[in-house]
Amino acid sequence: MKPTLHGVRGKDPEPHPIIEITGQLDVGKASIAEAVARGLKAPLFAFPVLDHQSFTGRALLWALAGKGELLEQAPQWWAHLYIANLLEKADEIYSASLQGPVIVTNYTTGFSIWMHAAGIKSLGGFFASLPPPKIVYKLCGSTWITARNLHNGFSTPFILKIGHAMLNTADKKVVRINLLSTSPGRMHQRVNEASSKILEDLKRRYNLSDSGAIVKSTDTRGGSW
Repeated sequence: MKPTLHGVRGKDPEPHPIIEITGQLDVGKASIAEAVARGLKAPLFAFPVLDHQSFTGRALLWALAGKGELLEQAPQWWAHLYIANLLEKADEIYSASLQGPVIVTNYTTGFSIWMHAAGIKSLGGFFASLPPPKIVYKLCGSTWITARNLHNGFSTPFILKIGHAMLNTADKKVVRINLLSTSPGRMHQRVNEASSKILEDLKRRYNLSDSGAIVKSTDTRGGSW
């Protein structure tokens, strides 16, 4: 039985892996995750989901639009809001994983790293209703400034603290991807190289069907590229 926000779900087929992509601030997570999702023909859930139609989406959009000090000053408020944002998509992610692999960004692993860096040490109970990621790719590299970056208002010490936490997180299911340093005008090289590394690693760990779906696990240990 699988617990959900709406009760207990009956026995489902074995879900495909949920693949999380996380990393330091503004390193190109969204673009790289999109490229991986295209390569796997997989759905992508990019968190936080800043959906104007949902309460949590509107609140997070407001908080991220230059009010980053709220996360630094009131991390408990931020943690509960972010968890609610994740839970809004929990059933949708699980249902998608029954059809094929799913790509998520800034999901449970990335969120945990952020919250621990912000001073919140106990988060396990929040994740009970969230389908867990099978493997996590952690992107490490220099900042990539684009029009997609949010002007979040985080202080420099906090940004450095998050970056340090991302670099030094060790977990057996986390694979570190060292990003190519390149000029701002050639960032497509970073996207192509990082997404190719991730797709190659997934092919090494799993058998892929012709449709791009992962059909059999072979290895879930972490590592570094």
